[in-house]
Amino acid sequence: MRRFVTCLIAVALACIGGGRASAGSGPEEWRIGEAYKLVTGREPEAEHHKSLHYTSWSSFGDLCNKVRARWTRQGAAYVFIKPSQAGRQGHIGWGVMADDGTYLCGSTENPYEKDNVARAVYIPPGDPKGNGFWWKFCTTEQEMLDTMASTTPEGTAGPSGYWHYKTTAVMNRDFNAAHNAAVACRDGGFHGIGNNCLDQTMKVLQAYGTGLSDTNWGRVLPVINAPLTVLDVRISNVPFFSKITPNDWFNSFGRIENGVATNGSGYGTPLPGVGSSLISFPTVGSWWGMDEKALTADPREPGMIRLQPWDHEPHQQWYFNPDEKNPGWYFISNRAANRNAKGEWLVLDVPNGSSDPVYLMLYAHHGGDNQLWSMEPWPTDKPDRWAFRNKMTGQYVTLSGGLTEAGTGIMQYKNVEHPAQRWQFR
Repeated sequence: MRRFVTCLIAVALACIGGGRASAGSGPEEWRIGEAYKLVTGREPEAEHHKSLHYTSWSSFGDLCNKVRARWTRQGAAYVFIKPSQAGRQGHIGWGVMADDGTYLCGSTENPYEKDNVARAVYIPPGDPKGNGFWWKFCTTEQEMLDTMASTTPEGTAGPSGYWHYKTTAVMNRDFNAAHNAAVACRDGGFHGIGNNCLDQTMKVLQAYGTGLSDTNWGRVLPVINAPLTVLDVRISNVPFFSKITPNDWFNSFGRIENGVATNGSGYGTPLPGVGSSLISFPTVGSWWGMDEKALTADPREPGMIRLQPWDHEPHQQWYFNPDEKNPGWYFISNRAANRNAKGEWLVLDVPNGSSDPVYLMLYAHHGGDNQLWSMEPWPTDKPDRWAFRNKMTGQYVTLSGGLTEAGTGIMQYKNVEHPAQRWQFR
């Protein structure tokens, strides 16, 4: 069976970062006018500057959403992903901006029950135990992101710790319809095929106005970091079966890369406190992701880096920290193994700056060029494949011997344009 995706119009959402601020906080008032002009294309008048029209905001992008809510029919929609859940096929959640500029987020978690495995596949509508549905109103975008990144204690309905998100502006929001669709999802049970977390997310976002439908799996949600723009993102002749999982569905959304619209964008923006996994490219997609392997800080050998089966636990989450003195270069740190016994910050290091094919390790940060790395797409027309080059040696993060077995060491080696030197963000 195949379903084909029709041509859709995606609208760009201004997501320019900014610090947490409160509406009407003196020096911030000029930003209200700036946001109004960006969203509407018109010069603001005195009435538009009044902070009483807006609730608190957490970033300039959030403020733009407040302006959208107050002065236009535009909206903002979000999708959230936890790739490791459901047998690594992924788990989806949703978020929408309400008419007052606040946010509503939620999902159908359908938590696994050891004593009733059948509930993982089917829950009838109106079941007294429910289907794990939850939702929450949030004042700011940041509060919503923090909520979706959090993990709810077992036995309590709530978020399961999402990792990444994507967002889009919506030309004509219908929050009431989205709210009603969410209520229907809450009361509508669960079915592994046809009424799962992905189906229910689609129903909420379709009702809100994103253009989703039952036959067009909604690849219309780009991550946008530019002023409001209309984009024509085409994905056609996509085999239905190859895009049926939540991970593939999320991964297929369009994205803006350096001002250019692309059709496949990977796993989006990490949620607060969540780092990116680096999957060895030769293992990507193996056995539907069940045998994918990731760059790992070995908890048994402090400082050592190895290739291990991907589980996206903190020891496989990495942060790229820009060096202010060297634009385009990064210190790479690990979420779990980020400090040594002395409390020193640990970063990816070429031992002694050697030009030999030595094993890489985590070492106390000192700011040297042997701890700085660039991110290079390879090939340049494949935005999901990356190589990491050391500033001092010019060599690349490489699987030792080109091997993909668990426990393989990670070393530096000259560029030989081999898959063992390529990585995918998750």
